[in-house]
Amino acid sequence: MANTKQAANLSQLDGVLNTYFGQKAPALPANIKQILVQFAPWLAVLGVVFSVYAIFGLMRTQAIINSMPIAYAYAPQAGYTMLVSGASLVINTVLLVLALKGLFAKTKPGWMFMFYATLVNAVSSLLMLNIVGLIIGTGLSFYILYQVKSYYK
Repeated sequence: MANTKQAANLSQLDGVLNTYFGQKAPALPANIKQILVQFAPWLAVLGVVFSVYAIFGLMRTQAIINSMPIAYAYAPQAGYTMLVSGASLVINTVLLVLALKGLFAKTKPGWMFMFYATLVNAVSSLLMLNIVGLIIGTGLSFYILYQVKSYYK
């Protein structure tokens, strides 16, 4: 029963976002949309590569901070920030990997995984109180996603 309610809420959110970012927002030219759809899988591959590199960098940074407990005295929020950004990075990397097949095939599941990745980024920005990133990054991501949604069947 909870899954049905979550699916209904997600469907309702999709409808609202589609209204504002897909229908009411100024439309991108068709050739730009086609270019975005054509290069999206390759950008996702780059995103996975850079994300894996960033995960290892985050692990190295965490190891350095853990070896110097005095660091927490000067930056107590570092642990929280590292936890939220690390979790977000891992979840987004998994979602990008899951999206690859669908992006190359131009299917709806590929688009949906990118949608979920955008939601994870929005929650991460909110948890880290990055309001500017939340507004600009999430808005731009949803705008692009909903502009090309019709290309994914």
